[in-house]
Amino acid sequence: MRRPRTWFVLAFVAYALVIRLVPYFLPRIGVEVPLDRMVYPWNFSPMMALCLFAGAHCTRRELACLGPLLIMLVSDALIGLISGSIHNAFYQHTVIVYGAFAACTCFGFLLREQRSAWKIGGSALSAQILFFLVTNFGVWAGTGMYTADFSGLVTCYVAALPFFRNSLIALAVFTPIAFSSLALLPELKPAPVRAVNNG
Repeated sequence: MRRPRTWFVLAFVAYALVIRLVPYFLPRIGVEVPLDRMVYPWNFSPMMALCLFAGAHCTRRELACLGPLLIMLVSDALIGLISGSIHNAFYQHTVIVYGAFAACTCFGFLLREQRSAWKIGGSALSAQILFFLVTNFGVWAGTGMYTADFSGLVTCYVAALPFFRNSLIALAVFTPIAFSSLALLPELKPAPVRAVNNG
């Protein structure tokens, strides 16, 4: 298994943190941001690709799941501090969001040994669909924004489609980068053994 480059991991994590904080930091310096819409670049996040990357490369599976959760926890805490409201950081279905990220990291376990473009792409798409279904089910069930019936659930999913579209675009950009030579060190191959001729 190819090892990740340290600088890439640090840059990837730093971008994931910054892109979550920027919409809350800009109003502090006088730049108004429509947080209710959260369009590009605010939700152009590498978090799903980072989950797959952690699952594929972290030697211990429990640490692979904890890594993305730690990024979310730190960024959420900073969002609360910057915005001055803990409710902007930790809300009713935060636990569901965290759990969905942990579950999506498990798709990265499928990429530990054999990889192909189709397998990476399929795992990434499956993880993103799972995240969309689980988190928006949490919104429907826990916020009271939609009627508590099948029609309300469908309405919730339809309303979330623009965010899902943006997530898919981000996934299509960041996943190939995360599994490219830019992110990974060259594969180490054992040196050939030369036969010694004692004759």
